[in-house]
Amino acid sequence: MTDTITPGSVPPYIAFGTLLNQLERMEREGVPSRIDNHYLAGMAGGTRSQFKVCLRSLGLIEDDNRTTGTLAQLAKNPDRRPELLAGVLRGQFPDLAALNGNATRGELEEVMTAHGLTNADTRRKAIGFYLAAADYAGIPLSPFLRPAKRAGSSTAPRRPRPARKQAPAAPPAPSAPSQGNAHAVQLKSGGQVALSVSVNVMELSVDDREFIFGLIDKLRAYESGTPAATVAAGSSPSGVGL
Repeated sequence: MTDTITPGSVPPYIAFGTLLNQLERMEREGVPSRIDNHYLAGMAGGTRSQFKVCLRSLGLIEDDNRTTGTLAQLAKNPDRRPELLAGVLRGQFPDLAALNGNATRGELEEVMTAHGLTNADTRRKAIGFYLAAADYAGIPLSPFLRPAKRAGSSTAPRRPRPARKQAPAAPPAPSAPSQGNAHAVQLKSGGQVALSVSVNVMELSVDDREFIFGLIDKLRAYESGTPAATVAAGSSPSGVGL
């Protein structure tokens, strides 16, 4: 497999999205005659260098950074871009494209190492670029080339935890009638009746006064065992006076 490696050819180890973004930029603005630092002014210095390595390894720029016709085709034909990129990958890295449908990630790493990517981090980035680019270009990939899952991980969806049942709120304790315009009468059969009045007696209508004082008279009469008429006769309408 390593016999097909071109001396000096290093697979790209930049994010595949960076290449796509620049191709879309060239689609909008046109393809420059040269990819230099001025054209890549928006990129960080390290990313510029990696991007040039990417273009050079894919045959999209010359050694002097002059753009090639292949780059122009990729930029100007967005509808055919996946197909054209597939041709670029197969032409520049036939050993990678030739990995069969059951190739393991270990085999992919061996090919990358044979290309001179001996640094584990750089090799990991190059693998990431190639898998994303091949997937975009429609090149069949072995299911074993995806990153291995960490031990203990599971694809089964987690069952939602049942919601905790909240205890019903305790009913509020009955509040004792306040002093003043409130009065409670203990019923003979148990329980009590409370009357609370909060009014301005000076603003009450005649009907309201008769109704309120009538209730008061009845409560007093029940409590004292005195006829209501007798209680009413002794009550004063000047105040509520429960």
